[in-house]
Amino acid sequence: MLDLVGHIGNAISTTGGLIDIFRKADNAAFIKQISDLNIQLAVAQNEAARLLNENRELKAEIDTDRSAPLRYDEVVYRDAENYGYCPACYDDRRKRIHLKEHPMNSNWFVCPICDNDYEYP
Repeated sequence: MLDLVGHIGNAISTTGGLIDIFRKADNAAFIKQISDLNIQLAVAQNEAARLLNENRELKAEIDTDRSAPLRYDEVVYRDAENYGYCPACYDDRRKRIHLKEHPMNSNWFVCPICDNDYEYP
């Protein structure tokens, strides 16, 4: 994927050189087309970089899941240290959100993100 970003960067440099060459020839229509191409390549380069970052983040999530898998324990997910995680947040967004003790009842826990309550057995 890094190669893609580099190749797009090279293409942008090439179109810049073409613009300089044809500017001297005063071919306005061609210069406009090359300029438009240059803009589109820059947009593609930004998108490729965004996808590269997203790919990196997803790989890190996979590595985390493999190195520290969660187990489902009646109403919550737990890790090796036995911390409870919100099942709604984990199932929906793969986010490991620690549950907090419910302020009104010590047998219940609440997710600080989605506000779901869970009773530990």
